[in-house]
Amino acid sequence: RRIGRRRSAPDAGGARTAAHRVGGGRLMASLVSLVMTDIVGSTRRWAADEVAMAADLELHDRVLREVVAAAAGTVVKHTGDGMLAVFDDPVAAVGAAAAIQREIGGVQWQHADGVQVRAAVHTGVVHRRDDDVFGTAVNRVARILGVCPPGAVLTSTATAGLLAERGPEGIVVRPVEMVELSGFAAPEQVWGVVASGVADVDRLAIANTGSGEVRSLPPIDDELVGRGEELTAIWDAFGRGRLVTLVGVGGMGKTRLALEVAHSATERFTGGVFWVDLAVATGDSAVVPVAMAAVDARQVPGRTVLESLCDRFVGRPALVVVDNCEHVLGAAREVVAALRAAAPDTWIVCTSREALGLRGERIMPVGSLPPADGAELFVERALAVRPDLDVAASRRAIETVCARLDGIPLAIELAATRCRSMTPGEIDELLADRYRLLRGGRSGVERHRTLQATVAWSYEMLEPDERDVFDQMAVFAGGTLIDGLVAVTGLDRIDVIDVVDRLVARSMVTAGTTPLGTRYGQLETLRQFAEDRLVEAGVIDEARARHLDWVRQLAVSIFLSGGTPRGGEGFRRFCVEVD
Repeated sequence: RRIGRRRSAPDAGGARTAAHRVGGGRLMASLVSLVMTDIVGSTRRWAADEVAMAADLELHDRVLREVVAAAAGTVVKHTGDGMLAVFDDPVAAVGAAAAIQREIGGVQWQHADGVQVRAAVHTGVVHRRDDDVFGTAVNRVARILGVCPPGAVLTSTATAGLLAERGPEGIVVRPVEMVELSGFAAPEQVWGVVASGVADVDRLAIANTGSGEVRSLPPIDDELVGRGEELTAIWDAFGRGRLVTLVGVGGMGKTRLALEVAHSATERFTGGVFWVDLAVATGDSAVVPVAMAAVDARQVPGRTVLESLCDRFVGRPALVVVDNCEHVLGAAREVVAALRAAAPDTWIVCTSREALGLRGERIMPVGSLPPADGAELFVERALAVRPDLDVAASRRAIETVCARLDGIPLAIELAATRCRSMTPGEIDELLADRYRLLRGGRSGVERHRTLQATVAWSYEMLEPDERDVFDQMAVFAGGTLIDGLVAVTGLDRIDVIDVVDRLVARSMVTAGTTPLGTRYGQLETLRQFAEDRLVEAGVIDEARARHLDWVRQLAVSIFLSGGTPRGGEGFRRFCVEVD
């Protein structure tokens, strides 16, 4: 469940390895040669012909795996539309990279433009944990790949030096130029592979680039619990488009999930990873200036501010995360649309209470944590403030608390911090007054310091008719079909559907398909908030009276349906409403 964990990888044959004890596990260090590849312009190819690209990618993967296996290498993982492979022998690694280019050039591809690949080779020490390798050697080969022209193979000085006395037959390497690699103190002399079927390299694709630049990316202070399926789905969505929007009500962890994506992408996006936090934007007019400052852009004479912002990313394979779009949705939509049009190599992740509404946008709902993940999150945060907590004895109470908090990560974290002075069982007893109980205990923006502020942030951005319907839904503790909403709100069916549709889009109401029709409801945490609004307005008795009238009419209708052709439907309705 914890995405940071990796599965075990086989040791590489004769490579030199050393084992070190790390956090209770074994971290294996190996001297290997790495080959990293990717498909040139894959984003545009996906957009132009997704069917052809899917078929070509499958063929591409098969060709690369066969070449790597023939050279006694091991494919470690896919890197988007490329691969990372390890070899014990640098000669075999360079030979395999050259063979990949020859094989790719001889394949009949379905895509009209064919497929071009670039490849990089570096020899260094990697750390092995489970089925993955990581360390500075992986970062270095990724940076070198970022400056490799299409169809070419580049190597680091470390690899080139090992080939001086024992180069592959028919292959030579020659120096190209020095290049600055982001994150490394000294420039790297990059070498080009000269061989049959490999493109000659006269100059690098991006000379002296600061590839891999990271701007304003907040640090990760704790390990992400759960969300493995969501992370996989995000990268899968990027295979179909360059814009993914994480959507969910406040407190679901959209920002934390986006942060995980950003940190995991620093090696993949050679043009850099950029973080734009719109929480500080006080209105639509502040969005572009906030974004300009976040990515360190400067207005160019003769260009508008927005054009200058987009110019920052032209020709850069970069990732931009735009966090907290909901309160400035129109301006955020304009910026993202302009950036997509101007920079076709740049990918974008947005977080928002609702989708931006752009064509080609991939919407990724971020909902409640599953029970097991919610309990694990509670335990991790509780142990941070109370290391002597008896987790085994408190397990049932912890699971109950997480369930009553609807699996909302923020609510679970705030509840866990109460373990400093309370037991989980005592926390459970006080959850009827959860908004007073769950205060403080978390750093960050003010609206995330209390559960009340987080929900109020979303509520305050609703339109008046949306607030009215949202509040009155509080009388339905278990949700309802559309007839219940019509009876309680006094609106006609179409008007209710229109408002509820907007509430669903804003992640404030859930909609589930049942055999009797769509059932609308609220997370219990949101329902209690809405109920408090009815109490504050002094109208809760009126809403409950309308609810009682509807219940009476529904009960009579179900009773009268007995013994008729509609009796079965009436009984099923009774079963779902009886509570």
